[in-house]
Amino acid sequence: MRAISLYDNIKLPMDMNLLDLITKKYMQISYNEVKGLVLGGNKSMSDLLYSKINDEDKMQLSIDENEKNEFFGKIAIDYENFHPTANYPVTADQGWYHFKSWQIFGTEKIKSSDQLHRFYCGVTNDKMYEFTNVLYEKFKNQGIPFYFKTMRLNSGRVDNVVIYTSTKLLEKTIDVIDSIQIERPDLINTFREPSILVGKYSDKIGYAEEVPGISMSYTDCICTLFTRTLGQCLHEYAKNNPDSSIKLAYKNKVSAQFSKYGEPETEYSKEMAKQRILYSLLENDMGFKEFLLRNVRNNLSLAGIDPDNICFSNEVKKEVENLYGIQEQAKTY
Repeated sequence: MRAISLYDNIKLPMDMNLLDLITKKYMQISYNEVKGLVLGGNKSMSDLLYSKINDEDKMQLSIDENEKNEFFGKIAIDYENFHPTANYPVTADQGWYHFKSWQIFGTEKIKSSDQLHRFYCGVTNDKMYEFTNVLYEKFKNQGIPFYFKTMRLNSGRVDNVVIYTSTKLLEKTIDVIDSIQIERPDLINTFREPSILVGKYSDKIGYAEEVPGISMSYTDCICTLFTRTLGQCLHEYAKNNPDSSIKLAYKNKVSAQFSKYGEPETEYSKEMAKQRILYSLLENDMGFKEFLLRNVRNNLSLAGIDPDNICFSNEVKKEVENLYGIQEQAKTY
């Protein structure tokens, strides 16, 4: 696939179908999870939604430690050939290992502000380092700067490996991914399908663009925008529909929470009441769902995200079209 073709081939509109998928994930958040949140947890409702969307399979096989050790050993050897006296290049944080070519080989750096394109690979734990080894060799042998990350521990996520690249390197990165899909269908076919929030580059690989100027990941951004809009819509819908039973239902459910759990009207009981009312509205009130959809689409537009194709940023799309559109035109002469 050519870079300029991404916008024709990948479609992910914020429509009623996608809204239904997101709200179903949202309502999977348990009351105990919300209670932990309200009583002092360091997460937010958007964090809980993010987890429900990305953590799909807790029954995966484990990481192949032999393949992992061989892969890390290969990187150490490659690195020492370029930097015999420096520290080991692979960085790690709480959840991920980060592999960056400029730290290993001294290639051109992909600045964080240029890491605008992400490819999400649903590789299973047991195949993770088989895949990353193939990916690494492809980038290395072609001399293409790269940055990808892998989960440090066994996980049920649908994005165990994420590849970042810049607009400048987008087409070369696409060529690497395409060649692996052609040469190793046996490996790619073991991947799980991408998250509901990312576009489908292929059946097994997702794609999305970062939102410039927003200091959070693409998926974080969508989850945060959705949960904030949901809360705002509940408040506005109750205010604009005074004849509805929303306010009375809210009061009754707070009281019921006290009766069931022996708890006073705390933030927890209020949140639980809101969750139950939201569930009822999302299940039974098409007017609320249409109101919610309009507001989500509007807030996406305000954030610079195309509501008719949410995995694309308007700003990044323009950058891709300016670079690769010119290249495509040059090929015609």
